[in-house]
Amino acid sequence: MATWDKAREGTVPSSMLRVVGILLGLCGVFAAAALIYGLTLIPADPAWALMISAASGLLLALIAAAFLKGGEWLVNLGLIIVSAGVSLFAGNLALMALTPNAPVDSAQAAVEMGAPFDTRTRWEVIRDLRDKGIRAYPSSPTNWLLADPRLKEQFAKLLPLGGVSRTTTVLCNESGTYTIYRSDRHGFNNDDAAHDAPGGIELLVVGDSFAHGYCVPPGEDIAGQLRGGGTNAVTVGTDGNGPLLELASLVEYGRAWRPPVVLWLLYGGNDLQDLLEERKSRALLRYLDGYSQDLVNRQGEVDSLLARIIDAEFVRHAEAEQVERVKDMRKQMSSLKTTIKQMVTLYEIRRRLSMDRQAIGAAGNEEALPLFEQVMRRAGEMVRGWGGKLYVVYLPDWLTFARPPSPSRETLLSAVRRIGLPLIDFEERLHRTGDPLAYFPFRLPNHYTAEGYRLMADQIREALAGPSS
Repeated sequence: MATWDKAREGTVPSSMLRVVGILLGLCGVFAAAALIYGLTLIPADPAWALMISAASGLLLALIAAAFLKGGEWLVNLGLIIVSAGVSLFAGNLALMALTPNAPVDSAQAAVEMGAPFDTRTRWEVIRDLRDKGIRAYPSSPTNWLLADPRLKEQFAKLLPLGGVSRTTTVLCNESGTYTIYRSDRHGFNNDDAAHDAPGGIELLVVGDSFAHGYCVPPGEDIAGQLRGGGTNAVTVGTDGNGPLLELASLVEYGRAWRPPVVLWLLYGGNDLQDLLEERKSRALLRYLDGYSQDLVNRQGEVDSLLARIIDAEFVRHAEAEQVERVKDMRKQMSSLKTTIKQMVTLYEIRRRLSMDRQAIGAAGNEEALPLFEQVMRRAGEMVRGWGGKLYVVYLPDWLTFARPPSPSRETLLSAVRRIGLPLIDFEERLHRTGDPLAYFPFRLPNHYTAEGYRLMADQIREALAGPSS
């Protein structure tokens, strides 16, 4: 009370002014660093950058006002800011202590469970296969190819949407064993015999990594599960696809095969974010107007182009193996770094308030919504044009069940309903199991397990057999 009275009278001790001034100065340095960091993020993540910049800018303004006023203002405002900061950091630490530490990744989870896990990189797996005389390639996501400026000229003439055909393809590892499959005649993860079935292709799956078959054995992916149930299904899904790449796949392959049913796997985790990147490609935007490269008849050219690009990339990765080993040795430090980062950034408080980067970024992705609706309308019209029916299958991500619901869910589902496309909501089915995380390898933010894809296939069969079909 005495200190407050002195402050009001303008007789604040100089020692107190110095202490508060130093503390506020440190806060100012922290706020300035955060502001600079936020400004650097504007091109890549404007929504998240805005939040960081606004918060740090406000704090800087308050600190500047305190120093300009001086005296009792400096002490009182300084004590408020410092007290609030201490309370927030203490609360964040308490929440961190109460939050169970999940394994950093699947490999660590496997070690803790005593389960085997193949720790080789994908390029090391390919090298080992090639050493045995097996012609092996990695999957080749088109978004990765488009992001490489060195390939811009080559893709102006031909833009692949699948992989190298009829070859051993190394995909991914989330459960302990690498997914390795033999690609079909168009470079996708299918049994090639499906293309020769007497009745033709009955069902086409379009989508990203979930449609591709991440990260389950061949035949356990969604198209394989449907084939196992008697429906001749194939997928043209590729990891990294967003809505425009999925439309391109539908144009290039679906229009040639004209299947009675098309399943569009809509992923709530990042489809709108992917679309923000894809719209930068003029080649992809042309698919909205019916453009086609006739890829279904150009697989020889696709194979030649991809093999040349991937072989050059393989050499580069082989030369960088020693660097990768050094990085692996440093992984043991990642847990400590993550803990420090979560302390400094008040991560647990922000996460519970849906103010983490994913939630903020998802809200900012809504600017892609008009283009998303345009893509979906075009897809629906195309499938109806050959007498088929397009179903949208909504796929939730791991965060949907481990944290607050994805803010993209209702945005995407409302758009699908406005367009009038039939919807199959896999999130609801997973919720009904009572333990949705059991359908993700090691209960971590991975893709679905084989059991998860099997559950999805059952729901799809029920929907197709229902009165709305």
